[in-house]
Amino acid sequence: MTTSFDTSVRIPIRTTITCPNCWHEFSPEDTLWIASHPALVGDPRVGADEQQRFLPTRFDVTGNAIDSQGERCTDLACPDCHLPIPRAVLELDPFVASVVGAPSSGKSYFLASMTWQTRQTMAREFLLSFTDADTVCNEILNSYEERQFFNPERGKPVKLAKTAEEGDWYNSISFGDQAKRLPKPFLFAIRPSEEHPNSKYARKTSRLLTIYDNAGESFLPGRDTAVNQVTRHLSQSDVLLFLYDPTQSPAFREKCSSISQDPQVHDVQINVVQERIFHEVASRIRKHKGLSETEKCSQPVIVVVTKYDIWGPLLDNVTLPSPWVPMASNSGHAIHTGFVEEVSNRVRKLLLEYSPELVRGVEAFSEKTLFIPVSATGVSPTRARTKDGKLVVGGIRPQDIQPVWIEVPLIYTLAKWDKYVVPFANGTLKSTNGT
Repeated sequence: MTTSFDTSVRIPIRTTITCPNCWHEFSPEDTLWIASHPALVGDPRVGADEQQRFLPTRFDVTGNAIDSQGERCTDLACPDCHLPIPRAVLELDPFVASVVGAPSSGKSYFLASMTWQTRQTMAREFLLSFTDADTVCNEILNSYEERQFFNPERGKPVKLAKTAEEGDWYNSISFGDQAKRLPKPFLFAIRPSEEHPNSKYARKTSRLLTIYDNAGESFLPGRDTAVNQVTRHLSQSDVLLFLYDPTQSPAFREKCSSISQDPQVHDVQINVVQERIFHEVASRIRKHKGLSETEKCSQPVIVVVTKYDIWGPLLDNVTLPSPWVPMASNSGHAIHTGFVEEVSNRVRKLLLEYSPELVRGVEAFSEKTLFIPVSATGVSPTRARTKDGKLVVGGIRPQDIQPVWIEVPLIYTLAKWDKYVVPFANGTLKSTNGT
């Protein structure tokens, strides 16, 4: 029997691939496959209990590799670190975002709310799908989304774990006698729907969004080493999202204490010099990009000022309507970048009063800066007591969560600094509340 191939079906493959785990660049023909046969275990990079990685010489009619025991294989791996990579890495142009913040700045809540809200907004307003490119990589983040937005016990407070320096947040690989620790990326595929005006050009308008997160402790001086490379993604990213938590600033917190009863203001005393963390981040990026101390980086920096539900009155309670404006012919929406930038100017002015060092440091580092207010939950957490009676910050009731502008930093980034994905508009913003 003669087997025929459907030559009309062509999958466009990128000419150069960058591994989202270790940032190694390679040609698509060097991609390794992961053996399927249960007897083929033991890999020098990822461990004795993992399936072997191999460069195939045989393929079946669908283009999948066949391992040495004759089993059909479907999973791919990087030729350098041997960690699994989704097929979307080979097909979709990448866009990389690094999320940075001090310990206890709320990165877990930010990421969970941002990805959840972005899924909804992309589909509803921009006619784009925003889906997991790898459910294994996104397992932690998906569990956070489920606890906050799919929790059947909606009246019971939920408290998300902070980003850890070890454990499930990272991969450990071996290079001979040397072990390396790498951060696990969160991977999302952005594709146009059938109703999208550019659905015929899906190759051009699709992206593989890679998001990195680290524990705030990873940015302490001396933590960036050849073995501990968990922050090397900073120099690879297309945008840096720096989370600034006003409740960790003594001056900000003192001012907020008279306008808010939030336990993060009254029951917690966390004094972290967040400006120093940014300076350390900037120093690492300069080092790995080979920039001089006076040279500005082309990498955009968005300062995401969290917990707007607490400090909003300091901005004269500026209302934040959704910055989406309709496109012609009912073809979805565009983001009103002019309005976002107007809000950014007002936030910048406020930060100059309470944290001028941060503003000056960010603007001295990057050519493109923005200051965006967000609230991951829109409400204050509950109060709780420990066994010894100490009053502490509790969790958030899922039924109370109402994120504010949480998806705006990411969508603005895609519109402003990446072509073809999200359209943007300027001019006068008209909203129902008269803003």
